[in-house]
Amino acid sequence: MKAATSGMQRTLYRLFKLAGIKGQAHQFRDSFAVELLQEGVSLENVATLLGNTVKIAEKHYAPWIKSRQDALTAEIEKA
Repeated sequence: MKAATSGMQRTLYRLFKLAGIKGQAHQFRDSFAVELLQEGVSLENVATLLGNTVKIAEKHYAPWIKSRQDALTAEIEKA
């Protein structure tokens, strides 16, 4: 599994370099998680899809949890 991951990372690195894009493979994972959270997918399900615990997913992606954003917006509007 690690060899496949390393090979994919090398391929993406070369592709980014050829395209003149500064980036890394992990951006796809982050984009995937953020898109799901913004669409209202639960943190628990996102964590499962990423192969993480809920605690780790929350640590990295809490700012993009739609239900939290909505609750904070409602609190601000109420105040």
